[in-house]
Amino acid sequence: MTRVLGRVIAERGKPLVIRCDNGPEFTSRHFLVWCEERQIRLVFIEPGRPMQNGHGESFHGRFRDECLNANWFLTLADAKGKIESWRKESNSERPHSSLGYLSPEEFAARQMPRGDSTGLMWGQGDSNAIPLPHTPIPAAREGSLTR
Repeated sequence: MTRVLGRVIAERGKPLVIRCDNGPEFTSRHFLVWCEERQIRLVFIEPGRPMQNGHGESFHGRFRDECLNANWFLTLADAKGKIESWRKESNSERPHSSLGYLSPEEFAARQMPRGDSTGLMWGQGDSNAIPLPHTPIPAAREGSLTR
């Protein structure tokens, strides 16, 4: 997980926050220390509340329907190749309604030019990452435990 995130950060810039579920890949000591060293704040969704990460859940469903369930993988190399082809098509060729019917690459190219340091969030300023819509996090109730 941290190797992939390291490559994404090198290409697109460091996020201020990562929203994630409570899976073992996000709660391991290694991942927690890695984020702390890079001053990346983790926001965990509440257990059993997948809609607090609706964009991720939507992607997982689409990926399962359009790629995993639509293909028969003969080997690990075959799976990697088919998944990479799907990723390239999804990011460079396929229009997304949430992006004004542009592909993610077209959408990113139309965003704030690189080098403008006025952006405060990942996806703005020095980064070429695609901005995601903000999903509000409910305030903690008095007396509740928070991370």
